[in-house]
Amino acid sequence: MVALRVDTLYPYLTDRALEQMWFIAERHMGKPYDHVFGWSDDQMYCSELVWKVYYEGLGLELAHLRRLGSYQLDHPLVAQKLEERYGDSIPLDEPVVSPADLIASDRLELVYQN
Repeated sequence: MVALRVDTLYPYLTDRALEQMWFIAERHMGKPYDHVFGWSDDQMYCSELVWKVYYEGLGLELAHLRRLGSYQLDHPLVAQKLEERYGDSIPLDEPVVSPADLIASDRLELVYQN
């Protein structure tokens, strides 16, 4: 498990900004988990929610969005999951942000790891 937070020097994390971020997060509560990692707001996956709350609430891009096709997709388990989820139509150009992208972000600092 890893816990991260915005760098403590980030000057825009005010009470008003936190309220705005909470408002944005509430808009997404109750949505189904997005198992195909689409970028629409109809469903939401974990790192997408975190990214969108910070971006829409503060204008802070926690990590650069990547295209699904930019990830290493040739591992047999990954290839199997992709086929299960997408069949022959893998959306390689779909914007994606992964937990690993957030962990590698220079905008976030490690708070806890076990």
